[in-house]
Amino acid sequence: MRARNWVALLSLAVVAACSSEGGCGGCGAFAPLPDAQRLDAPKVDHAADVRVTDGGLSVLNQNWEGILAQFAPGRVLSVPLPCTIQNVTGIGDVAIADMGSSGCASESCGLMDGVCDSRDEPRQVDVYFHGLRFEPGPPDRLVAIADLEVSTGTFYVDSVSRKHLLCLLQSPFKCGVDFDTARNAPAQSTFALQLRMTFDPVWDQLLRLEVADIDGAQVCGSGESPPDCLDPADLIITNAGSCSGVCNAGSWEPVKAVILSQVVGSLKSALQEAIDRQQCQPCSSGEPACPVFAGATSTCELDGSGSDAGICRDTDTGRCVPALFGIEGRVDSASALAPMLSTGTPKLDVSLALGGSASADTGVTVAFRGAAREEAVAPCVPALPAPAITPVPAPQLDAEAAQPYDVALSVSRAYLNQLGHHAEQSGALCVTLTTASLPVLESGLFKTLLPSLGAVQGDRDVPMAVTLRPQKPPTFRIGRGEVGEDGTLISPLVTLSMKDLELDFYAQLEERPVRLFTLVVDVNVPLALQFEGCDTVQPMIGSLEGAITVTATKNSEILAENVDDFAKLVPAFIALAEPALAQGLPTFTLPDFGAFKAAIVEAHGVNPMGATGNFEHVGLYAQLLPSSAECAGAAPSVRAQLKEARVPTEAQMLGGKTLPWPTAVIVVESNAADARYQYRVNGGFWSTLRPARADGTIEVTHPALVAEGTHRIEVRARRSGGPGVSSVPVVVPVTVDWSAPTVRFEADRLSDRLKVIAHDAVTKDEDLRFAWRVGDGPFSDFGPAREVMLSAIERAGGLTVRVRDEAGHITEATWRAPTEVERLEEASPATGNAGGCAAIPGSTPGWLALIALWRTTSRRRK
Repeated sequence: MRARNWVALLSLAVVAACSSEGGCGGCGAFAPLPDAQRLDAPKVDHAADVRVTDGGLSVLNQNWEGILAQFAPGRVLSVPLPCTIQNVTGIGDVAIADMGSSGCASESCGLMDGVCDSRDEPRQVDVYFHGLRFEPGPPDRLVAIADLEVSTGTFYVDSVSRKHLLCLLQSPFKCGVDFDTARNAPAQSTFALQLRMTFDPVWDQLLRLEVADIDGAQVCGSGESPPDCLDPADLIITNAGSCSGVCNAGSWEPVKAVILSQVVGSLKSALQEAIDRQQCQPCSSGEPACPVFAGATSTCELDGSGSDAGICRDTDTGRCVPALFGIEGRVDSASALAPMLSTGTPKLDVSLALGGSASADTGVTVAFRGAAREEAVAPCVPALPAPAITPVPAPQLDAEAAQPYDVALSVSRAYLNQLGHHAEQSGALCVTLTTASLPVLESGLFKTLLPSLGAVQGDRDVPMAVTLRPQKPPTFRIGRGEVGEDGTLISPLVTLSMKDLELDFYAQLEERPVRLFTLVVDVNVPLALQFEGCDTVQPMIGSLEGAITVTATKNSEILAENVDDFAKLVPAFIALAEPALAQGLPTFTLPDFGAFKAAIVEAHGVNPMGATGNFEHVGLYAQLLPSSAECAGAAPSVRAQLKEARVPTEAQMLGGKTLPWPTAVIVVESNAADARYQYRVNGGFWSTLRPARADGTIEVTHPALVAEGTHRIEVRARRSGGPGVSSVPVVVPVTVDWSAPTVRFEADRLSDRLKVIAHDAVTKDEDLRFAWRVGDGPFSDFGPAREVMLSAIERAGGLTVRVRDEAGHITEATWRAPTEVERLEEASPATGNAGGCAAIPGSTPGWLALIALWRTTSRRRK
């Protein structure tokens, strides 16, 4: 990919993340479209807009040398002055720059032969730049004002007629011409290049800059003076042949005007060519093939300089093909979401390019056109028509700016909805979450709420999977982007909504996935943006409370329970998927542009939609700073440690219609008095910033904490107000355990052993502690697991065991001694084990059974 920074600046794409044809150097999920195609799909005008204010242009003008270096290295532009035939009033046809071939000294090789043909090499004219600045030129121009010093050296002008009347029909006149703006004060001329912002009708209305005119290039006349015009006194005409009188008369104004107009015309052509080299589609061995679009084709024209550099030209018109400034290519969803995709390799083509419209007033605004298209509708979604392309109003960026700014970028709601539709239709949102992407996704997470799941799967936890099957594309709503002092999203910048999202829950039973049930949910996820330092953009998420609503349940025939009760766990499940979603919306950094970088100063909705509280565009406003500038102070320090974890009881978790979320209370401290804090859970999205409470703590309440186990909470701090830098996060581990262990017995009469099998969702089996009571005796102290002699326990009348996990939850279970009748039934192959949990007193004293248990354990240790 080639980044043409100066054209990006002139084109006002100063906040675009990358510019190229068919891809993006910094966008790893993009690949060029196949067969050199450009995306031929319905386009959304004003999909995005970029505006540079007069203040922004002033900042750019301070870097004029860096911009100029892109097309005039060393501030020098070599302009070829080709041989041309021009008519001069009173003189006739003359050949200007009739130079002949290299080293030529006579007419035999073309020097002053009155003919312009292939033997005449152009005279190279050096143009020296002493300054460059940009101004808006209403209604559609960007004016580049250059202070130039032009030095042609000597070139030759002669008459086409070999027997010119002014030479008494004896010979042609031959003159040497030398133009140098430094010959008389002032040493420079000021040219104003009128760069018209046009849009190519063949190549998808892409932006093209054309040199419409050059002001100040006329010969000074009455009332005019340098440097705003060309001084005739700077042009000297000398005799170069036998007919000297005509060359002396060459000081006539008409002759000088024609010669100087030819010099200016060559300069104009050279500047357009220099611009085209930057704004037209390049072609060479290291570039993509010349593009094809909507029936238009192009071929590569090399520059003839000995290298393979060149530009693509339209096969029919011969005009250069405009390069695409923005992003265009095929999104490789598989590279980012491969472990989670449930349908092949979705192919989504995306385009966002400068074009369609532009305007100049006190600043300059250029629009982007955007489109998306799936290669095919995925089998995991119903085929739906794309949203209609409706006119999008241009963003009123100046009217809604809260403070002065240099550059602003907007993205329209209409374009976001187009992207969402085609992404969903491509299958990119069909996701399957398994233990590979979410290790906690095992049946133990669910079977407390669904006891019959335990009956189906047995005692051990089995892997589960959840498949997300969108039935409708996501839509986006843009808000004001207001965040309260306590971190509450008063008006989310963007809210992502999905209706009728189906979640299929599977368990691995008998070595194959079996669907247990399906939940249908509506999702509304509030999002905000935070800016780290100058130019790092980080998505943040608001509260997930109320973000997911279960609207229906189905496909639950395999389970005995009404799975409506399970619906309350869905927010927790979505939260468990949050880290994976956060990977899809990662932090990104805006690029430097030349010697500048964009420092974001505000972000909010633009163009209100009536009284709805919604907006047509998201607007990002920035100041332009030198790329080396520090735009925020040092990051504050932060210390954080867990004070307490408020975990609901099992009865509270299972008893209500909603699922209470555990809360981690974390003590925080910073060296910044105005510090604000934020957190993220298990690598998900960062929360919004909020101050510490009066007691120096923050509370983390998050649906992911419903899952039992140890969670990783990261806490960081930053100073409030203005651009900031966040501290390095501090990790605070939080263990959540709200359920008691499970216990069951298994009799092994051949070995005369009673196995006590206990398991907990959090505590390891070897760390569980047991207390024993034989018959009606007292409970022992808690200790490690022991082996139990079955016959001794039965003689003592049974065994009651209590199992305690590390959180202090205790489960009690009892093994009773079977009766004689039960033993007979046990011997029959048709009856199975008759062990139970109701304690029946026996004749054997409890202390004898404990002794037997101890002896058994002792023998095993020897």
